[in-house]
Amino acid sequence: MQISRPTFLILLISSMVFSCQSPIDAPHENDEVLDDNRVVTVDGIQDGVQFFSIELPAVMTDRYELNETAILQYSDVHMEEKVEGKPEESVHYVLVLMEEKSEIRANYADRGLDLTAYHKLVISNFETVYGDTFEVLNTDSTVQDLNNLKYLETKANLISQEYIGDFKMYYRIVVLEGERAYYQLFTWCIDEQRTVYEAKMDAIISSFQETKADALN
Repeated sequence: MQISRPTFLILLISSMVFSCQSPIDAPHENDEVLDDNRVVTVDGIQDGVQFFSIELPAVMTDRYELNETAILQYSDVHMEEKVEGKPEESVHYVLVLMEEKSEIRANYADRGLDLTAYHKLVISNFETVYGDTFEVLNTDSTVQDLNNLKYLETKANLISQEYIGDFKMYYRIVVLEGERAYYQLFTWCIDEQRTVYEAKMDAIISSFQETKADALN
């Protein structure tokens, strides 16, 4: 069955990436705590209900402007001192979008939407919105398990052309299926800083846990 692309997904992705591919304009928020390797647990709450928890580096700061529909959005933006030359901006973002399964069943029941199809929609919408500036580096071929969730991950580069020359970002896009919802977990940085943030990205993704509905009663 061929699944048409929901327009809302295209709009969410367009808004999220456009807002975040300009790190030079972001606030220098963590200049004094660069050596802090602690993590904190952050709850994903919507309409007063907790849906998940995730562990983030303690240096990350809550954001509001990246995407108005995100259930969670954080960043670590600071100036990195260099041995030679001018300081460089160092950036790391995390953002989570969520769609409850009850809404999916109500809106897309006739489309046979499952994890594989949902993940394909997310990636194809990036390709639709950004064309050749979006390049998939690697994608899971089979569904993976994580903390009683099913997920598929894609690693990709996205080229920003808002400044003189190209500005390449490195994205990890994880689509997870839980009992209550589908989650889109995005974490990204400047491509040249991938080695700095890859382990932190691994830890963030591995920490994601859905809150069981019966645990809230």
